[in-house]
Amino acid sequence: MTTSQELYDRITGQNLPKRFLANVERNGDVEVVNWKNSSGEWVSKTLTAIADDTARLVTSLKDLGVGKGDRVVLMIRNRQEFHAIDLAVLFCGATPVSIYNSSAPDQIQYLINDCGARFAILEDDGFLQRFQAVREKIPSIEHIALIEADGAGDDIITYSDLIAAEGFSLCGIAPAVDSVGHSDLVRWIEAGYASEMQYFADRIDAYRHPAGVLDGAKSIIAMAFFSICG
Repeated sequence: MTTSQELYDRITGQNLPKRFLANVERNGDVEVVNWKNSSGEWVSKTLTAIADDTARLVTSLKDLGVGKGDRVVLMIRNRQEFHAIDLAVLFCGATPVSIYNSSAPDQIQYLINDCGARFAILEDDGFLQRFQAVREKIPSIEHIALIEADGAGDDIITYSDLIAAEGFSLCGIAPAVDSVGHSDLVRWIEAGYASEMQYFADRIDAYRHPAGVLDGAKSIIAMAFFSICG
């Protein structure tokens, strides 16, 4: 049986981006995300493809100013884009703050002001309208990006623009030596940008107020090891 000290020794120095890239190296060709497209056809993505999307998104988020210690609010249903977005926030050294899709405007306002988020990435216009209803009351938000951005205003960043980034010079060092920028993701980690990140998990307290619960990277990695080791 694995002891708690042995488990701690195994996860010391680890974080989620490191574990992700290690998984890409081992299982890059494995299809890990499947969904139906607008035509009703099943399509999939491999781990390598998700790493490609992550590298592009890190470039765009970094250009927008997302950095270590920032909070990025995510209001996204269960869809394929979420995974690379979530990872990209972590690679920037920031904290993803996923909030309930059922959150009302006043709850959104409370959560954003509580965690001081500077950026928000939303799924569609319905979620955007809830943010816009309290826009003047969430002054910390500098940029809002939208995945389904048809008809979005000029002040809204589109996901298609975020994912279209080229270059992958994630640390300001040099362009990636491979086609998808994984080497720069590695150097981004080694430069200390993606360190001991945490997750903010949205919940509702006993008084029906939204609240954020921090979940440390070490605890998430430890749970993963427990699920493997038993």
